[in-house]
Amino acid sequence: MTGADEDLQTKLKTLQDTYRDKLDARLDEVDTALNSLRASDGSTVEDLDTLLALAHKLTGSAGTFGLPAVSDAAEKLETLCASLVDEGKDASAEMERITRLVNDLRKAAEKETG
Repeated sequence: MTGADEDLQTKLKTLQDTYRDKLDARLDEVDTALNSLRASDGSTVEDLDTLLALAHKLTGSAGTFGLPAVSDAAEKLETLCASLVDEGKDASAEMERITRLVNDLRKAAEKETG
């Protein structure tokens, strides 16, 4: 490996470490959005949109930074939220499933980041 390759690998490792360090805060944002959605019994579109946006960001970023299980779990949450938004439905009938997917997301993060 050349010096430039080693430098690039060091920079990538630093980015991955920084992402992992901030992952708990991102998951806390997901929990906050879920709690807000629960408080409205799933009927607030803005809360569902927020949860969708957070899941979408995690789907892409977690995969990019070497956390495929987190990305997969976030994608499942994103898919469910997107289908509800696309169909114009509130989340009241899916709150249990949404909660389970958020819990799965947290577990995936704990497993991959140790």
